[in-house]
Amino acid sequence: QTARLPPSESRALIDQCTGAIADDIFQSYYDATSSASTTITFDQFGAWYNDRGFSLVPWLELLDLSKWNPAQGAPNGSKGGAERRQPAAERSSAAGGSAVAGSGGDGGGDDVRFSFVLVDETSTPAFTVEISGMDMKAIHSLVTKTALVNLAPNSFCAPLLESSMDGVLDKRFFDKCMRKLVKSTNLSKDDQNAFSVILSAIFYSFEADEGEDEGADCVELAIGMAMLCTGDKSSKLLYAWQVMSGEVDGCLDFASLQSYIRSFLRMLIAISFDASSHRTAETKAYASGMAAWVTESIMRDYADADTEMVVFDDFAQWYTDGGYEVAPWLELLDLSKWVLAKS
Repeated sequence: QTARLPPSESRALIDQCTGAIADDIFQSYYDATSSASTTITFDQFGAWYNDRGFSLVPWLELLDLSKWNPAQGAPNGSKGGAERRQPAAERSSAAGGSAVAGSGGDGGGDDVRFSFVLVDETSTPAFTVEISGMDMKAIHSLVTKTALVNLAPNSFCAPLLESSMDGVLDKRFFDKCMRKLVKSTNLSKDDQNAFSVILSAIFYSFEADEGEDEGADCVELAIGMAMLCTGDKSSKLLYAWQVMSGEVDGCLDFASLQSYIRSFLRMLIAISFDASSHRTAETKAYASGMAAWVTESIMRDYADADTEMVVFDDFAQWYTDGGYEVAPWLELLDLSKWVLAKS
């Protein structure tokens, strides 16, 4: 995941972690000796590690390469995507279907709360998106502590769209918009650092085509991030349609409808820690394949015969007629149904 972050943000995350560890070491030493010394010996560090440190920094064990084991089921110790994700794919009852239902916004741990399979254009399962309790907890903290959940999609996304150039949003302008929208005065330093990491990870998940320098596809980013705002599924879908088409009752062709659907998938992938081990180009390809498959089913039955385009009412009718069975993940646009739901 940190591979997609600028060095400055990676360092900030490391500083936050190591600072907390150092505080714990010295507090433990003070509790044991009542000494307020500003230095400790290696033996004292060893005593801390044997007492409790091993549970706080288990990654120190990785200094011993003999303790590393290949991932189960992966060839040659690889963490290959298809092999590692196959068990989750087998849990899903249908392409795009939700395998695990979530409950409550304060979920914790690494348990999978939502799981859905993305197929490619040939209906072949290609990737499984898993959202854990920890993912839900992180988004719950972000939208509630920053009050993003009280913002209308237009109020949040319009500044992003206005800051783009030729459809691409530079990271500097994204950060500037976030600083204006997310007031840090009421946030702790830890929260500021954590939310900066989350927002940056979302930005880099929407990177434009290769060759762009730290630029994100602004329209897809704005549509995806509308999920963090107030409103139910229908209102967010309609707002996103207006952004994609440029007007309230606009029409979308195949490419635009695919981009519209892909925006939501990229956002869900962005908030999944499990998916963060994959490069943006990979996850975009998975989202594109699923979006193309869904778009094909919509255009085949609902597109105007002359223009080969659809309006929002066509999309809504498709969803009502059975689209909810192949794209149940659209229900996650309504945070009140999962992130903000009471346990």
